[in-house]
Amino acid sequence: MWQALVHWTTAGSQLTHVSVLLAVLVGLILFRIFFWNLAGFVHCVGFSLGSSPNSAKANEPGVARNSRIKLVLGTLLPPGTGYAAYVFLPRLFPTFFQ
Repeated sequence: MWQALVHWTTAGSQLTHVSVLLAVLVGLILFRIFFWNLAGFVHCVGFSLGSSPNSAKANEPGVARNSRIKLVLGTLLPPGTGYAAYVFLPRLFPTFFQ
């Protein structure tokens, strides 16, 4: 596995590396904003899948919907950012990404 990773990093272009880096960076920022830590992520997944009927928090309106929106945004925005960087960075900085 490590050999494949080393081969990928040596064979990739600057554009590929920057695109992946931006996707990971956006993913980490969104994770920190939405969930704060791993326990918050697990908590959000629990609310989006279903809450226990005894929970006082489960009776508040919009909790499950907000959790689902956070999960969808946290799942779709990082790869979208990476793809957008891969497509638009050569157009914006043609001398750097050739």
